[in-house]
This record gives sequence, C-alpha cells and structure tokens, in this order.
Amino acid sequence: MIDIIIPTYNRKALLDMTLKSLVNQSIPKESMNVVVVDDGSSDGTEKVVKCYEDKLNLRYFYQEDKGYRVARGRNLGLKNSHSAICLLIDSGILLASDCVKSHLDFHNKFDNPIACIGYVFGFDNEDSNLDDLDEIVESKQSVDSIIEYLHQNRMFLDVRESEYASFNHLIHLLPAPWVYFWSGHVSFNRQCMQGEEYFDLAFEPRYGYEDIDLGYRLHARGIKIFLNTAARTFHYPHKKKNSYVSDLIINSNVFYDKHKAEIIKLFNDNGGVFGFNDLLIKMGYGSHSNLTCRTLPHQIA
Repeated sequence: MIDIIIPTYNRKALLDMTLKSLVNQSIPKESMNVVVVDDGSSDGTEKVVKCYEDKLNLRYFYQEDKGYRVARGRNLGLKNSHSAICLLIDSGILLASDCVKSHLDFHNKFDNPIACIGYVFGFDNEDSNLDDLDEIVESKQSVDSIIEYLHQNRMFLDVRESEYASFNHLIHLLPAPWVYFWSGHVSFNRQCMQGEEYFDLAFEPRYGYEDIDLGYRLHARGIKIFLNTAARTFHYPHKKKNSYVSDLIINSNVFYDKHKAEIIKLFNDNGGVFGFNDLLIKMGYGSHSNLTCRTLPHQIA
C-alpha cells in the first residue's frame, strides 16, 4: 500500500488532471490511498474531488484559508494516512501510468527506510516554456505519450537534470542530497520520521524551505535520499506566482537559525541548489569513487 498526499489551493482544473492520472495508474486502486488537503479553496475544488470518490480510495480535508499553509496541509494529510510508504505530489503534477508502481518497487528494494525523489518533466521557475509545452500537450493523447516524447527528445527535462547528470544520477552518494528534496514529487517510508513532525510550521505562512528542511533532517538521521528517474511525472504548464523572493530570504534564515549548521550557512551563501554539491566536494565535505565518472555522457535512466 502507498498513501498519496496532494495539497491544493484554488487549482481545481490542475487537481482534476492529477487525480485523473492517478485513476490511470497501472496498479489497482486498492493499492493506493489518496488524500487531498485543501488549503481553503473557493473555486469548487471539493466538487472536483467528489467526482473521483468512486474511482479512487479518496479522502478530502479542508483547512481554513489563513495564508500559505502548505506545510500544515501536508502534515494534515500525512497524519490522516496510514500506509508504510508516503508519496507527496503537488496538484498539477501528472503521473505516468507506472509512476506509483515505480515508487513502490523502488522502496521494496531496500531493507531499511529510504527517501526517493521522483522525476519532473516540464517545470520551469521562469515560465519561459509555457507556449512550447502547450503545443506539445495539445499534440499528444495521454500523459504517457507526453512524457515519452519529452524523454526521447530530451526536452524540458527536470530542472535539476544538469545537477543529476553531473553526478551520474547517484545523488544518494552526495554530501547534500537534501538540496534536491522538493516536495512536488517525493516519497519516503513513514518509519523515517519516527513520530517527529513532518514539515516544520516555523516556515509558514511563507513560501519555501520546509521541504528542504525535511530532506536535511532525513539525511542527518542517516536516511538515504535516492533519485528514481523511472518514477516520471509531467508538470502541466501553467502560470506560477513569482513573488516569493522575500519569503525565500526569510526562510533561508529560519533554516539556518533552526540548525545552526555550517553546511546550511554555505548553502545560503551559495545562493541555492545549483553548484552546491560541487562546492562541497571541492571543499572536501565528501565524495565517492563513482562520482569521478562525471565527464562521461549521461542519459536519463
């Protein structure tokens, strides 16, 4: 069994597409529990959810709109789910038909609890790819065909792909794999948290860092964070809010003040994810013999 947690806010059309992609999964609905947590939507989101009650094992929770409270929403969903493996998906993320099975299969390879980052085609912080992506979406008949087209043509790869490829996709060997732990598409064993709160509400009601903080805490307690490129999704093209810079600055300081770790200060000073693990390796924070093959050509697995 796997529990799939989907937070949402006034994105009923995007949520509809995400839920439809879950209906089309290759595993039976009896193997999945889906929990939608609504952060105070006013656009008829609950009606969309009700349309899927006979197609999915689905539960719906609503919390009052008091600003950006996605961490609280995800916690609410996780507390009201019970499977050993939890999969977090944002509304607007469309899953390939074998995506959930890929997460289950990946976790079943390991005797110990692990965390897993899935692959997201099509995401771009700058909204620079919307028109081109729209054209591709309109020309394809299914989520699988969109993802396969992007995969085969190496178009609109995961925005982290340049980082992943430079380390042969072996991010679990890096000194800071937690920097890639973005909650739009990740899974982990519930046992990883051992009763601790999942997402820290200290980052609310601002945007960002609550997922990286969770990844950092998992890594600090010895949980391996893997990349699973076989768990493929597509970020449906839509306009994104780009006014989060001040939130990120504040929350970067919250992140450091919480842990007081030199590596977090380095992360903040580096300006974020890209190039950070390279910097750490050059500083001697850690490396692995498999990471020395980084000049070879790379492909998505």
